[in-house]
Amino acid sequence: MPPPVSATRTSNVTLPQVGGVSGSIQTSRDFRSTSTRQSDGGVTTFTVQTTGTLGLKLDASGHGAAVRIGEASKTSSTFSVAVPDDKARAFDVQRFNPLDPSALPVGGSLVLQGSRNGESAFSASFRKLSFDTKTTSAQLTSVRVDKLTASTVRVTAAPSAVFDRLSKLGFTHGKLSAFVLAADRLEGEALKSTVIDLSTPAGRQAYRALLTTGAFPSRTGSGVTALASMEKVAYRHENGLSINGHDFWFGNRTAGEALRTRHADGTVDVTATVQHAGGVPLTLTRRWNPSGAEALEKRQFDYRLPLSTPQAARLTELLTGTRPSERLLKEGTYTLRLGDAQLKALHAATKRAHQANPGVTHLKLLAQEADHVAFGLALVRLARSDAESFLNRLADIDRGQNGEWRDTEGTLPGSIIAP
Repeated sequence: MPPPVSATRTSNVTLPQVGGVSGSIQTSRDFRSTSTRQSDGGVTTFTVQTTGTLGLKLDASGHGAAVRIGEASKTSSTFSVAVPDDKARAFDVQRFNPLDPSALPVGGSLVLQGSRNGESAFSASFRKLSFDTKTTSAQLTSVRVDKLTASTVRVTAAPSAVFDRLSKLGFTHGKLSAFVLAADRLEGEALKSTVIDLSTPAGRQAYRALLTTGAFPSRTGSGVTALASMEKVAYRHENGLSINGHDFWFGNRTAGEALRTRHADGTVDVTATVQHAGGVPLTLTRRWNPSGAEALEKRQFDYRLPLSTPQAARLTELLTGTRPSERLLKEGTYTLRLGDAQLKALHAATKRAHQANPGVTHLKLLAQEADHVAFGLALVRLARSDAESFLNRLADIDRGQNGEWRDTEGTLPGSIIAP
């Protein structure tokens, strides 16, 4: 195995003062590489790891104002090959080419990992006012290749990424400091796998493209089989306040999450959840057949409502026309489930209710949505999307669903899933 390698360099430059403004620039670099060989459980693993860091800071100040910019990043890559002990002696890891796994014995595996962590910061102040923003990121890519037969390999990839940003705007006056806070997070992760036949030109091309560009095959075909994947994306936003270094978050979180699963038979399932300002969460589930056509009968909209027993009784009455005894119900999170046809019917009922009473603002906003999917999202996007407000909207739709403003009809579409 090759010997370890390391190198470090730093520099600090003071900028000449111009017009009462002074500044400085600091840079730093670091590089390290190590190699190991380990045998365990009848398998020998050869590993080569490299890491590198880079940093940059810029400061400038003068005339009561100051600006600071900072950038830092760390990258790491790992290349490891595992082979049975009886074949490890003849295996030369330094000459092994990941793009040509023919030298990898059957039962062996190859793992390629790369990561990047970054941080950027910007701050500006003028007398007592200041603004700060900090962004951090973490990206990881992992690819595993398992040699199944002399000409076939299974490739599994698991990329992920996380981005965080925190912004602060406020002032400092003596011992008092007050800042408005905004925090955002974006996360993404995936798990993909496929079997590639390297004896075919298409299989070799797909394998090389995957390792060199990260492009995973999008469909099965010549040389590519058993394609399956799961991809997830999530977003979150929160607002808060900081007083003298103590942070208080308001709790009105806006969040969203989407999960896409591709099965080996070509069927694709997508589940998306959204929540606005801490209100009622909506989960939308959809399915596409292997032909690419959506199975509308599988589409469903789930509204999760944290209800007291009187509220649960009210929801039941809106759908059935009969109010059950509250003693038969319990407090908890109830789910109002609507299929695609049921949501269309609810959208049409909302339009009739708006015609019956044009003065109700939320009915007007809901009725003017272009289609029933947009309408379903608007039910939780409007201001005051808590469970009680949601029930009030349903009640107004129910009162005017027949084109006349009257008492509760109790025939709204949908079904209830109790906690």
